[in-house]
Amino acid sequence: MLREQRGKKRYVKTIAVASGKGGVGKTNMVANLAVAMRKLGKDVLVMDADLGLSSIDVLLQLAPSHTIQHVLSGEMRLRDIIVDGPHGIKILPAGSGVQELTALNEFQRLRILEEFEAFESDVEVLLIDTSPGISENVAFFCIAAQEIIIITSPEPTALTDAYALIKVLSTRYQEKEFFILVNSAKHAEEGLEIFRRLSLAAGKFLNISLDYLGHIPCDADVQRAVKAQKAFVDVFPQSPAAQQIMQIASALAGFTLAQADILRKAMGKKIPEVMEKQRKDFIVGCVKNGIKELLANRIFDLIEYFSGYGFNKSHSTAYALISYRTAYLKANYPVEFMTALLTSERDNTDKIVEYINEAGRMGLKVLPPDINESSALFEVVDSKTIRFGLLAVKNVGAGAIESILEARRNSPFVSLEDLCSRIDLRLVNKKVLESLIKCGALDSFNMPRAQMVANLGTILEVSSKTQKEQARGQMSFFDQGLELNGFATSLSGSFTQVKEWPEPQLLAFEKEMLGFYVSGHPLARYAGHLKRFTSTSTANLQQHSDGEEIKLVSLIAKIKQTLTRAKQEKMAILKLEDLDGVLEALVFPDAYQKVSRYLLPNTVVLVKGRLNLKEDVPKLIVSDLYPVEQLYKQITGLNINLSGIPESLFESLKTLLASSRGTIPIYLHVNTPARAKTQLVVGEGFYISPSESLIQEIEGLLGENRVSLII
Repeated sequence: MLREQRGKKRYVKTIAVASGKGGVGKTNMVANLAVAMRKLGKDVLVMDADLGLSSIDVLLQLAPSHTIQHVLSGEMRLRDIIVDGPHGIKILPAGSGVQELTALNEFQRLRILEEFEAFESDVEVLLIDTSPGISENVAFFCIAAQEIIIITSPEPTALTDAYALIKVLSTRYQEKEFFILVNSAKHAEEGLEIFRRLSLAAGKFLNISLDYLGHIPCDADVQRAVKAQKAFVDVFPQSPAAQQIMQIASALAGFTLAQADILRKAMGKKIPEVMEKQRKDFIVGCVKNGIKELLANRIFDLIEYFSGYGFNKSHSTAYALISYRTAYLKANYPVEFMTALLTSERDNTDKIVEYINEAGRMGLKVLPPDINESSALFEVVDSKTIRFGLLAVKNVGAGAIESILEARRNSPFVSLEDLCSRIDLRLVNKKVLESLIKCGALDSFNMPRAQMVANLGTILEVSSKTQKEQARGQMSFFDQGLELNGFATSLSGSFTQVKEWPEPQLLAFEKEMLGFYVSGHPLARYAGHLKRFTSTSTANLQQHSDGEEIKLVSLIAKIKQTLTRAKQEKMAILKLEDLDGVLEALVFPDAYQKVSRYLLPNTVVLVKGRLNLKEDVPKLIVSDLYPVEQLYKQITGLNINLSGIPESLFESLKTLLASSRGTIPIYLHVNTPARAKTQLVVGEGFYISPSESLIQEIEGLLGENRVSLII
């Protein structure tokens, strides 16, 4: 039998393709699978075993002069009737209109098997296109093959007939392995659902497990190709159906989809080391499937060559179209475009921050969340304004927002008590309300955020009790707006008075809940330090050269403590943030030993290090780091440019320097009468002890651009 060819000199993979009924596209799948395999370098023979109908001849517009009928009659050998199909695939045509062929006897079947011996060395893959339904011929070719593919479709009759075929082959002929291919599925989910239903039935009643080969989507290009009597994988290679067929065919090289994706990325980025490893994996897979190493290398060379233009052209076209459409929307409908963009990334904090910054550069304002103004999603307020959506607030879910919006329908909330009394506290819990307070969404209640959080427990307790009583149908004086012994319905008089959180705490909560700062930026108060101590900003990193040393006053937004792989030494990975963006900084063991005591989240520091621009995203290799409070202690000298300064200011400068004596030298830069620049060092009597106030006074006297620090 065909399975016995496993022991021959050359491995021939025999695959029988069957279906429980006609009309599911079985022959079309066989023809396209054959062409796809041939494109991958396989030598493919298709046997049209739909004896008596010759379906594949019609599909591929072939007109064979001899058929399998001539072989069975003894007039010709099997090799002599083979015809060439598209891309060099070989086809064994069936006889058309010969009823005797639909029911071969045992002798005729054996004759076919013997004939395969004559040319098995010329074939790598034998695809057998069986006739539809259940017959002795179908059973014979299926049990003779090494693998069986069952083609079905979402039609109920196709599904039941496919199960019937599997049942016959498993119970009568002890076949236990079947691949399922779902044709004409509307989408991937439908294909999986059809397979799931078939697999459940097979497992429950036949005690066998099925393997999912994939789905072929409904595709108008398939019908166009059929009418043209061509393989759709050939005439419409970019169609969804063709892409699916190619994925199925690629499995013959022993490559999983995950491996194929690694190969795709390696080819896209032209990474030599990864490419070489993928070549080895690819060849190993091919050899396992009976493909010679020389041919496997040739196939990989073709794939690699194709990546030089095919990937680029197809993707550049797709991205060009997307870029044009998005650019048009951004240019002509800026506020609507950015609103949609923010909504689409509402669960991605980093993207939200990026898009809010971009909106600012476009002249658009993103208003913070507001309990009385915000909806679930980001919304357009006017041509220049967007309102933040409540769904983008951390810990706030759709159910809670729905309850809030429903309660707000008739009138806005006027206080925290009013809010808690009107919403469904089963959906809007304490954590949700704390998040809304911390992000500033309840600021319209004119109560310090710290005080709202401090009193939230009491308000929730009273509101919850009231809601439970109302649910039981009980009434109180308060429900009717009455007072008892002068006790008002409002709890505001009994609130615990709490001072507002310090500004750094307020800002930290905003960042935690929203991903960005609403009330300001922690670095805003250090504007003077940024100008004096920073050599660049995150927005200008690409303007520097790789390995250049930079200084950056920034906020430590995130810290990851870790160990080196080699020696298991402590190091850290920092996420630094300035007014323009973020930067990843690496603190290796040597630097870590010096600065570890300063590595605290949400602290402002001066970072010194070398810029690494070798990767897609710039990184900083930290050499030193100081807290902002120690900045002025790091000054080793002060440059003052006196060129063009009136001499009348010299005495005032002298007085300033004398008022803050210390050990740090002053370097004066002046122009001589010959217009040459000269540097002078003041006497030790005028050395200074640097401080922020002293620097500010010197800048106020001479001008900001006249002073520079040596660190």
